[in-house]
Amino acid sequence: MKKRLLLLALVLAAIVPFTFFIQKSEPQTKKEIASSAEELREKHIQFLEQTAYHKYRSLTKKERKARRMPPNAYYEMVMHRTMDPSKGIPDYPAAEKVREGMQKMPGFNKRFARVPGDNDKPWVERGPTNIAGRTRAIMFDPNDPENKRVFAGGVSGGLWVNQDITDPNGSWTLIQGVPENIAVQNIIFDPNNTNTFYMGSGESYVQGDVIGNGVYRSTDGGQNWERIFGGPNGTQTQSGNILFIEGIFYINDIIARNVGGNTELYIAAASSPFANTGFNTPPFNLLGVEDRGVYRSIDNGDTWERIDIIIGGENVNPNDLEIDINNNIWLATTSDIQGSPGGRIFESTNGQSFNLRRTIPNAQRTEIEISSQDANVFYIAAEVRNEADLFITTDRFANLSPLPEPDDVDTDISATDFARRQAFYNLEIEVDPNDDTILYIGGIDLFRGIVNKDNTTVDWAQISRWTDRNNQLRNFEVSVVHADHHAIIFRPGNSNEIVFGTDGGVYYTDNAAFSGIPPNERIQPRKTNHNITQFYIGSINSQDIDNGDDFVGGTQDNGVLSQLNIAPGVNPLVDLSGGDGTYGQFDEQGQYFLGGRQFIDYFYFELPFVDNVSDIYLLPSPDGGDFVNAADLDSNVD
Repeated sequence: MKKRLLLLALVLAAIVPFTFFIQKSEPQTKKEIASSAEELREKHIQFLEQTAYHKYRSLTKKERKARRMPPNAYYEMVMHRTMDPSKGIPDYPAAEKVREGMQKMPGFNKRFARVPGDNDKPWVERGPTNIAGRTRAIMFDPNDPENKRVFAGGVSGGLWVNQDITDPNGSWTLIQGVPENIAVQNIIFDPNNTNTFYMGSGESYVQGDVIGNGVYRSTDGGQNWERIFGGPNGTQTQSGNILFIEGIFYINDIIARNVGGNTELYIAAASSPFANTGFNTPPFNLLGVEDRGVYRSIDNGDTWERIDIIIGGENVNPNDLEIDINNNIWLATTSDIQGSPGGRIFESTNGQSFNLRRTIPNAQRTEIEISSQDANVFYIAAEVRNEADLFITTDRFANLSPLPEPDDVDTDISATDFARRQAFYNLEIEVDPNDDTILYIGGIDLFRGIVNKDNTTVDWAQISRWTDRNNQLRNFEVSVVHADHHAIIFRPGNSNEIVFGTDGGVYYTDNAAFSGIPPNERIQPRKTNHNITQFYIGSINSQDIDNGDDFVGGTQDNGVLSQLNIAPGVNPLVDLSGGDGTYGQFDEQGQYFLGGRQFIDYFYFELPFVDNVSDIYLLPSPDGGDFVNAADLDSNVD
């Protein structure tokens, strides 16, 4: 503890001014109440001026990546607007207590597990049926003999199931009982009891943007769930300008090992700074530092023990867990702000002690992929000096050799960094379970590689591109798949069928070997009713309601979504803009629509839309503004 505090003091001394607030006891008089309110207001102002959002909202995407910040400022903005004014951060432990108390109330499922409104005038979902959101956790249902049923978790909300992933018209259904705001990070099943599933929440890669609250379990094939471990434990320790918030917030990985018919569970519980408060904000918040590490359960998740893997006096920050063909466990680490490096590879043969096998210099987030044919072959994808690198070992890490990376057709993506300086955010590697010379990687786009016998060269084929709006890419005939890849899952029994998880939802191919060969669109979206899209705001045209509403809504990273003459019930929507859509307004005479994008960036449509997207006119816009600006239209003077 002392060593960590000393290191943090050295790291933060130059950028964190020492400030300490003392809260008065509860006032008794009106004068004291007014004085206390004014003090709280002043404190709130100071917190607002020191948040990451206040300081960094004008950064470009390139500048954000250089600081290892997520591509957009949405979560920073949410934190900025929802903080407890006396603490400078949202009070997550208090919110968790409220949620748990609500769940214990009689009739909770009937009263709260439904859409807003009442029985007479319920709210009715309108869409989108065809646009999803960020997805990291995907699992084929082991109880489906046809291997068609798939579970998928939304980073922005809930657990979903698709009864037939091979069906282009297959629809997703929300699993009841899993809170819709839970950031689902991973999902697995028990190899000795396939009706028991485990789900981990929260990810450490985005500096507090996606906070989880532990591990969930289902004993009935995914129909009902209960939290069994983790979340905030309510303990906060402040030392100078640093606040340590204890608990299990980030489950970066979870695995189940079959040992003689008994199941052993392991989780990688990581720590991360709550960087949205800003590095200058007193106090600087660190989540899960005291509790991070690899945890093990041998009683189906009822109890857990931490396996200490100590480097430099501290438990390592775990990232990726894998099981090889000899039932050994492998662990890769990720870096943290305290100076603990990523790039460390550990092995355990007994599940109780881990031995260091290799360190990748200057590595941060590190992912392992293990051969299913040769116990000596491992692939590694690692963020090294903020760029994605690939490695191979054929002798169980006695030696480690670099692999050449694919050259993306997009000229904005470096030939030596397929993740485009976002390896902390989008970095995925998988090997064909039936052929360890076939390698798949995902960053901005997807690639399939054949590793040659010399293990130093790879024949890469690009099998997706993230946009069809760039003229340079129009003649490059591969599937258009949403950018930012997080999951590559093989269909059991046929490794040429793959499901992908992206920032734009789930995709499926029935022939990965030919996904990069015309005709294009061999990788197809599976988004129907996978409604995890985050809306900022919506607008309805009040003049054209005889044949259905004209509806437009701004969304996080999925643009301005629209549909004219929208029908009752759930509808497909059309993306008018890309990026982050914000406030938009129809004029009261129904003649035009003004759409907004992040910061102050507006465009104009005549009504009705021509092909929905063809008549866009950009308006002159000033620099600056909030990431999502509140806006309204005075139709009287346009």
